[in-house]
Order: sequence, then structure tokens, then C-alpha cells
Amino acid sequence: MEAMIRHQEHEAFMLIRNIVDRSVTPERIGRSDAKTYMAIIMDNNRHRTICRLYLSSKQKYIGTISERKVETRTMIDSIHDIKEFSTLLNETVRRYINM
Repeated sequence: MEAMIRHQEHEAFMLIRNIVDRSVTPERIGRSDAKTYMAIIMDNNRHRTICRLYLSSKQKYIGTISERKVETRTMIDSIHDIKEFSTLLNETVRRYINM
């Protein structure tokens, strides 16, 4: 089970890097693992969280971050549903670039 979660996390991380490469070079995108989620961050800075992924539970969620740093969790069926958040993820990255 743990190996499957790690594989999903890696696949999701790579997918998000590909999604935001329109806004920033992929090398600036990293990850930070917490007990219940994986944060996708920019410039190795946890204060520049692009999104959070909750993949270890039976139900999967993506947590998107607003301008006011408020997280909104949305259920997803699979990590491939992350593509539906492309515009929002790129807007978040551009917001950090313009800080």
C-alpha cells in the first residue's frame, strides 16, 4: 500500500510540474511531505505552496491555495483529475512570481 501511495505522489508531482511549466521552470517546483498530505511548493519555500495533495486516504483531495492563503479542498477520483486545476495552479505560481 505504501509503495502505491509513493508512486501516486511521484506521478502527481510530475504532473503538476508539467502543468505549471508554462509559468515557471520545472526546477523551481518541489515538494514537502507532511504526515497527511504532500505539498507542492515553489523555490523550496513552504510559504509558496502551490497546492496540497491528500492521497493516502480512501478518498483523494487536492487543496488549492487562494490569494489569502486559504486552502480549499476538492475531492478527486484520481490524480489525473489534477489537470482540471491547471488554470488555478498556474495562477497561483504567477502570483508567487509577482511577489
